[in-house]
Formats: sequence, C-alpha cells, structure tokens
Amino acid sequence: MSKEIWVNLPVKDVKRSREFFRSIGFNINPNHNTDQMAAISAGEGKAMVMLFPEATFKGFSNNKLSDTTQGTEAMFSFGADSKEEVDDIA
Repeated sequence: MSKEIWVNLPVKDVKRSREFFRSIGFNINPNHNTDQMAAISAGEGKAMVMLFPEATFKGFSNNKLSDTTQGTEAMFSFGADSKEEVDDIA
C-alpha cells in the first residue's frame, strides 16, 4: 500500500511560494527544488506538496486552471511500487 501522498499545486511564482512555505516552518526537499518546482515536506515526510508554475501544471492536467476565487484545484499523486498497487489504491 502507498506510503506517500503528493499534492501538486499551481502557483504564479515558485520562488516566492517556496520562500513563503519556508518562512512558516515547512522543510524544502532539496531533491525536487528548482526554478520550475519546489517540494515541501509536510508532517513526517510522508506527504509532499509540490509547487509548479501555472503553465507547467496546466500541461500535467490538460485542463484550464480553476479560478480560485470561485473554486479550488489540486492534483493528488500517490507513491506506488507497481500497477497492481495503483489498482488496489483506486
């Protein structure tokens, strides 16, 4: 069974968003930290929040971004070792 959850979020400015999360006490994962993404550890490292530029996120989702003044949008990913494990999670 999956041991991790990854929450993927679109942001206007990765660097500024990364600094915001760092300033309120989150840890930045150096393995996924570039100008085009930032990984923020939540809890005991079993949950990760990934920040992507809006254009990159749109490419992943193949959809328009939601107007967050009107709704909420996020993409969730689960770590799995096999297709069978993915099927079990689903």
